[in-house]
Amino acid sequence: MDPRLQTPIGPDGAHAPQESRSGRKAERFQVHDYVLTVTKSGGLVPLGKKRNLAVRLVDVSAMGALVESVEELARESKVRFSLHLTKFEDTLHAEGTVVRVFRKRRGDNEVWHAGIKFGPMDPATVRLVNHMASWFTSYQARFRKSR
Repeated sequence: MDPRLQTPIGPDGAHAPQESRSGRKAERFQVHDYVLTVTKSGGLVPLGKKRNLAVRLVDVSAMGALVESVEELARESKVRFSLHLTKFEDTLHAEGTVVRVFRKRRGDNEVWHAGIKFGPMDPATVRLVNHMASWFTSYQARFRKSR
C-alpha cells in the first residue's frame, strides 16, 4: 500500500490508485497561512543564483502541487518545493519535476501556473502531507457547510 495515496500497489510495483471525487489520483486541497518557496534545482543552477519563483500556492496534494509562478518554468525541469505552514510550525520540503505549465489571466495580467510532481518522500514527510490534507479538507468542508 502506498502511504501517500492510501491505495494498493500492484505486483509490478505500479500504483493502483483509486480516483478521488474529482477524478484525480490524489485529492487536492488549498492551504492557508503559509510561506512558499520554489527554486530551480540541478547542476546547471549557479550557486547563489537561486531565487523564489513562486507567487502563490494554488493547491497541493500527496502527489504534487500547482503553483503560480513569476516566470515560465520549463517542463521536466527539477525544482525544490518548500511550504512552511504557520499553523503547524512545520515545513514540507520536496524535490519535484515540472510536469505541466500554462498561462492564466489574472485581472489585467497574465501569470504562469506550474504543476509540480513530487519525487519520493520519506515517511515523516508523507505523514505531514496526510495530516495537512486531513486538516485542510476538513476545514474546507466545515467552511462550505457554514456558508
